[in-house]
Formats: sequence, C-alpha cells, structure tokens
Amino acid sequence: MNKPNQHIPLADNVMVSPQALRRLTELQRFARANRRNFSRLSRRELEILALICQGLTNEEIAARLYRSVHTIRTHRNNIWRQLGIRSVVEAVKWGQAFDLV
Repeated sequence: MNKPNQHIPLADNVMVSPQALRRLTELQRFARANRRNFSRLSRRELEILALICQGLTNEEIAARLYRSVHTIRTHRNNIWRQLGIRSVVEAVKWGQAFDLV
C-alpha cells in the first residue's frame, strides 16, 4: 500500500498522488453514469455550462453571448433541471467530468 504522500507513477515522467488518482477515477465513473443525460444538452446549453464553470455570472454570460439575462437564466434553469444540478459546485463537477473546464 502506498504511503499518504507517496506518488504513483502514471506514465513516463508522470507521477500522481493517490488522492488525485481517486478524484480522476471518481470523475470517470460519474461521466460514465451520466453520459446519456449530458448528451441531451444543446450546443448552447453546453456553451453556457462551460461559462458557468469558468465562474461567469448570468449577466457576464449574457453580455458575452449577446443574449438577455432572462434567456441565460432560462438556459441555466433548463440545464439544472436536465442534469439534476442544485449548485454551482455540482455544475463544476459536470464540467470537469465532461471536459468543459
């Protein structure tokens, strides 16, 4: 068994901590389990989810995409409903699992 601070060789010249390896494994499991729901998002919803994961507010996203804040809120609510998201932290987990961030 590896010691807590010992890194595990992943590939040539690539070392990873056990904690990082567990996080990556969990993200892979999450992605496999949720791929179908994620694939139902529209191109625009994916774009908005990626911007949310970057920390942008509804107002900032609206300005960047030349849309109204109301339109962005509607997209955001649809994304939350389709994926069962309840917080920005959960949204970032989706973004990480599906390479949006």
